[in-house]
Amino acid sequence: MPKPAAAALLAALVLASSPAAGAPGFFDDLPRKGYILEDYAYLVNRSGAGVLREAVATIRFVRLALDPGTRGVAQDLWPEREMLLVEHASGEKVAFERIVRPAPPRNTDDPLPMGRVGLESNAVEVFVRGGGTPLPPGRPAACGGEFRLLSAGGKELPVAPEDLGAATVREGIGRFLDATLREQDVDLIARTVQIALRAGQSRAIPLASLDVLKTLFPGRRFDPFPEALVFDVSSVAPIDPGSGAWRNVTDAPEMVAGAPLF
Repeated sequence: MPKPAAAALLAALVLASSPAAGAPGFFDDLPRKGYILEDYAYLVNRSGAGVLREAVATIRFVRLALDPGTRGVAQDLWPEREMLLVEHASGEKVAFERIVRPAPPRNTDDPLPMGRVGLESNAVEVFVRGGGTPLPPGRPAACGGEFRLLSAGGKELPVAPEDLGAATVREGIGRFLDATLREQDVDLIARTVQIALRAGQSRAIPLASLDVLKTLFPGRRFDPFPEALVFDVSSVAPIDPGSGAWRNVTDAPEMVAGAPLF
């Protein structure tokens, strides 16, 4: 699809702001049990004079091999789920998630989950869909080839990855997010990314979970936290995504330590 046509499609969808009836749930087809492959938990502090510390956040990164429920699939081909969970000292919670090799959907026409940003007030999710599959009746037709589907606040927006560099497409994505996220939500995402980037610089955690931002905020530069941070191994129980406090941020799977038994 030519870029002007793609931009026009985006503009029409954003202006229409129509609910996405029957939109797939991000976690619908993901296995509910995962074996822990990587797990890092830290207390994030701003360093002060001497041994002084000022709490900034707690952070946990977990990479899971999702059990497909059958041993007919080699373990290195199992779906994987990465969860980067941050709780600010102020109590605000954010989850960045990435899905690698997602399980086949229940319906062949359904898009596959790719990445998401979960907030207590909302979530923005990105799905991926292959070329040639028609959209359900009543949805705008998209061009051939792979495209991504942004989903938030009951609305959907298809985006072709090759069009993310176009100014009009970026403007359309911006309007879509403006219609679904509050200004304070965007600010919270930015502040959380700053902490994560500083953690990545210190090699405390991997950062692939932030890949979703390339679609949600194409071309935007996020700078690391402007001050030095210290990442201390947590001496208390790490963030538990399955606890009640995180239920409106993410749908956590059962997390099992150790290798699966065949």
